[in-house]
Amino acid sequence: MLERMLIHYGKEAIVTRMAEVTIGTIVAPRETETEELSVIVNMNGEGGSVTLPREGFDKLSGERVTAGQMEVGRYEYRMIAFPSGSPKK
Repeated sequence: MLERMLIHYGKEAIVTRMAEVTIGTIVAPRETETEELSVIVNMNGEGGSVTLPREGFDKLSGERVTAGQMEVGRYEYRMIAFPSGSPKK
């Protein structure tokens, strides 16, 4: 019920970014003139996953990451960048 309520009021407030993540993992979006950045952190020590809306690259490793589900290890953090000219979903 809480999830439905948050989704409803998010739509009412015209929230444009939603992230699909497992329990214990958070996504903090950041935006600059040149890129959109998702800072992803597993907080509960159980690992988890996040669904990326499109292809980007890992700012820490420099590797490309594909759209879709990305695993996040126990207490792991990732910084995934998307060029700001990319189409938003």
